[in-house]
Amino acid sequence: MTASPLNYSVMKGIVSWTPVGGTLIDLGNCAKATLTVKPNFLDHYTSRQGIKAKDASVPVSLEAEVSLELDEITAQVMSMSLFGVVADQVTGDPGYAVDGALKKIAILSASQIQGSLKIVGTNTIGKRGQLVLPNVIFKAGSAFDFISDAEWSKATLSGEALFDVSSSGFGEWFQLN
Repeated sequence: MTASPLNYSVMKGIVSWTPVGGTLIDLGNCAKATLTVKPNFLDHYTSRQGIKAKDASVPVSLEAEVSLELDEITAQVMSMSLFGVVADQVTGDPGYAVDGALKKIAILSASQIQGSLKIVGTNTIGKRGQLVLPNVIFKAGSAFDFISDAEWSKATLSGEALFDVSSSGFGEWFQLN
């Protein structure tokens, strides 16, 4: 492969989530999606000289971090951001409207937010890809700005892509074009 401006990409895509035991959910507009792979290495240093020098480095563990910035504030996105469970509204109880039905979210009531994440590239500039992470766990501690000055509100989710025993890996990326 030769270097070429045709290899530049402005990535865009559709992000979907399938919670464990649930069905596929479109998470709406995603302003930013990041996967950070983090292999951990064990270094070895030789002591056979006056100044020790690294002479080997081997991977001893593998990790991957996932981060999403979502700006469509739906009950599903809010429940993931607030680590909560979506429940039907009780009459007279303030709730959250979803397709005309009022919902509420019990903050920090979910034991975990775990499932599979899929990003399908839709960009018009550059190569498109598809990322599939079959075992993702989002962790509490994400920030949500309930009030902001002249910016769209965003729910930021962060977590880990875990090793998936059934697929024997962390996930896959496919080039679509």
